Amino acid sequence: MEKTLYLWTQPEALERGTTIFYKKNGTVFYTSLIPSTTSLVADFSFAHPGGRLLEVTTHFSGLSETPIYGSSRLGQHTGGQAAGTLRLGLRQYELTNHLGNVLAVVTDNIRMIPDSTWAQVVQTNDYYAFGSSMPGRNFSSANYRYGFNGKEKDDNGEFGNATYDYGFRIYNPSIGRFLSEDPLTSKYPELTPYQFASNTPIWAIDVDGLEAHVLSGSQEKGFNLSYDWNAKPLEQGQVYFNGSAANVSDLSSQYEIPFFNPTSYPEGKLGDPNYYQWRNDDYNVRAGLAGDKTPAPEYYLGYGDKYIKRFTYETSRELSGQGNEWLGKARYNLQALMEKGLNSDPMMERNNSAFQKFAFESHVPAYVDAGVLGLDFLDKTHTLTTPDAKDLLSDLGRQQAQAVMKLQVKYYVDNPGTAAVHAAKLTYQWPLIQRALEKKAAKELLKDLYPTSLKTP
Repeated sequence: MEKTLYLWTQPEALERGTTIFYKKNGTVFYTSLIPSTTSLVADFSFAHPGGRLLEVTTHFSGLSETPIYGSSRLGQHTGGQAAGTLRLGLRQYELTNHLGNVLAVVTDNIRMIPDSTWAQVVQTNDYYAFGSSMPGRNFSSANYRYGFNGKEKDDNGEFGNATYDYGFRIYNPSIGRFLSEDPLTSKYPELTPYQFASNTPIWAIDVDGLEAHVLSGSQEKGFNLSYDWNAKPLEQGQVYFNGSAANVSDLSSQYEIPFFNPTSYPEGKLGDPNYYQWRNDDYNVRAGLAGDKTPAPEYYLGYGDKYIKRFTYETSRELSGQGNEWLGKARYNLQALMEKGLNSDPMMERNNSAFQKFAFESHVPAYVDAGVLGLDFLDKTHTLTTPDAKDLLSDLGRQQAQAVMKLQVKYYVDNPGTAAVHAAKLTYQWPLIQRALEKKAAKELLKDLYPTSLKTP
């Protein structure tokens, strides 16, 4: 288990600190937080592969509320529990239906009577189709903030009405409409830009305020199920099938897990540094709704998110004006090509290796179209030294580099004037290029010697 320590201090006072433990694969396993100088430590344990929060213990009442996550949100922990003690009722768990609506909230403070055990119910809700609570069919003794479609509720929304935060937009269930225009309006000209779930709230939901996701499942057609009043009792391990008993192993049926197509990313936001994090979150929401345990493609966080942020917040400081112009275009191109690929093959996300190959194959056309071949040698050096060596030297990384080199040679042959300018600039850029290469070599060496010191959460 690895450990990284981050501290923020003011003169003579520790303001806040976090200790983060990592597994060998980089997954967060455990963290300790010091919320402030007047609060003691809060411990968080992460056991889910995606690093989702499963357990919280507070040594002081510095935290008042924390979500509890498994493969999706399970409920919340209301804090105030000292280490080494047990206080029932602090954990609240939500019970939802196929739409994600929170129908009931129970706590871990169970009621035991001689012949049965009951969970303590602290909240119940029934909803109209578009999300308004039904009068007389809800009750609450706890301030649980999640409700319709599992979204966070604001009881003091616009005009005093309750509203829900869907991420991209705020939704008012009283009128069944969002309060702002759909970023994907041009994709659905037949719908009002304020509609919710394409006006089909019974069989569809709006995951994040962009477009409807239809909830469906089907049974493979191969036989009909019916009730026979004259059926004879069956032996254990048998079922009644076509008028006669048959062993269970002789029958087969298949239930198709509903798959929700990727949510289209608003075209006007393409190029955003948070795109890959959003794509990963969108996949996890859709997979959770479908009950699909296939993890999100590793590329989203393991490559795309890591490098778009490294290029944007670190490499951009070293690039020239032309280099930064290339970076902006490249970010847009990469995301546009990914959206195009997901639109043509929505199931691609469920095959990690195929998705990785698709993503890497989009790099070269995205970079070239953005103008990478016209960058001088110093900008190219900063670009080349941004990725980790293991990614550069991977099979897909080498294929990408070879493809760019072939195109670069052809570019200089076709543009001898640019080649001459770049060669002339190389005479005074060479010391800077050497420094960049030495910095990269030193960083990779330190990473091998002290891998935990360079980790980021």
